[in-house]
Amino acid sequence: MRARHLLVSVTLVVLLLGLSIVCRATVDYEIYSVAEGDTLASIATRFGVTADRICEMNGISPSEPLRPGRSLAIPITAKPEAAPANRLPSPIKATRKNGSIIGYLGSVTADQAAITTRAGAGDTLYKVKQDTQLLVVDEKGEYYGVLMVDSSTGWVPKRHLRVQPVELAATPAQATAVNDADPATTYMAGRPEVVQEAYRYWGTPYKLGGHLPYNVDCSLLVQTAYAACGLRLPRTAAEQYGVGMPVYSVAEALPGDRLYFAGRDGRISHTGLYIGNNQFIHASASKGYVGVDTLTGRWINMLVGIRRS
Repeated sequence: MRARHLLVSVTLVVLLLGLSIVCRATVDYEIYSVAEGDTLASIATRFGVTADRICEMNGISPSEPLRPGRSLAIPITAKPEAAPANRLPSPIKATRKNGSIIGYLGSVTADQAAITTRAGAGDTLYKVKQDTQLLVVDEKGEYYGVLMVDSSTGWVPKRHLRVQPVELAATPAQATAVNDADPATTYMAGRPEVVQEAYRYWGTPYKLGGHLPYNVDCSLLVQTAYAACGLRLPRTAAEQYGVGMPVYSVAEALPGDRLYFAGRDGRISHTGLYIGNNQFIHASASKGYVGVDTLTGRWINMLVGIRRS
């Protein structure tokens, strides 16, 4: 009898890769376009710096009038943040949040590894290819439990699965049918491979006009992540905005879609990669390094477009 279980299609990367990061305070800057009514004092208050520091950074005097539209370099001091956790829970046990099942990224290390109905026994559901990615939701002895599309659990020997401290979320609606010719093949919505590439640079210091691997700015991060997956993009955020298919709302966004933000002058000034769960990864001037933020507050107010390639 043919098993009717299907492999789940994991689509949302919701937390950071478990990289060992040493965070240290850095001083950098972001570009601000002066608006009507702005003063040195009001700009300094908004960014949490002193007016003298802005003057020093831009070579101007405190008494110099500020013309609307003028660009100022605003010094940003990045506060050290705790390094991301680099461990798995023991034992692994899935959690649920907002209707999603949260587990951990597992990569198959052996070709034709068997997924069975029970830990150490039962019928074989599938034999999966090496490097197939599965959502690990349980653990029993020498076996990991992986989520199937019907929300049941299949079991894989631990020796055939490498589990990483990368949290993933899946919902039944995100599961897709497998290819009948190859039932181990799953189709993942969006471009999660681009997101995972961007995570390689977690903690890299931010610098406008950056140069990897030493530092990076927002558009270089996006360009580099896409290039590693065989997709070319222009260098600047404004140029990238003109490439790809428009996505008309955050609700329709998929992992790997590009987010574009504009300042008060309406010009595209920032970009990042959507990772799912209303979050995005970007090279952040305010953080001082590559990290994750949520699309709320000023970020959702500054968002002017989403592009898909």
